[in-house]
Amino acid sequence: AEPLSDFARVLRKAVPEATLNVYGKFVSDEDERSVCENENVVYHGLVPYDEIPKALSEASVVIHCENKEKLENLRYAFSTKIADSLACGRPFLVYASEEFPFVKYLKENKAAHIAGNERDLETVLVKMKNDEEYRNMYISSATDLAQKNHNLQKNCDFVQEIIEKLL
Repeated sequence: AEPLSDFARVLRKAVPEATLNVYGKFVSDEDERSVCENENVVYHGLVPYDEIPKALSEASVVIHCENKEKLENLRYAFSTKIADSLACGRPFLVYASEEFPFVKYLKENKAAHIAGNERDLETVLVKMKNDEEYRNMYISSATDLAQKNHNLQKNCDFVQEIIEKLL
């Protein structure tokens, strides 16, 4: 909740007319209130997964925020939401510490805009608002990366190969 609330506040400052659409479930009512008290937040709650691709395709920018407190828990994790964000064909912005392995992965593959603090986030948001070429600069590499490393058939083949080696 904290990075989402920070994001909403910085977004309001950098791009006052923008709206932050939030999907999913908050851990607590307090977290929900802390994010939704930002007047530029529209909270959709939990929606069926089949509605997410439509929401992603209609977004000006797809964002992923991560709380630094979860760093140890996510050291070896990779959210499927990130793979979906890479594949959707929209600009992707991550607001999270560069200490997260998934952030390093995205940065190394030039697949997303990265902001690790509020100052950088504001700079990126203003540049994305004012420069369409800058805003869209990672879309191609993001979709290529999704096809290369997050493809259902390739993942199935990879797991099958591992199983066959074990037999």
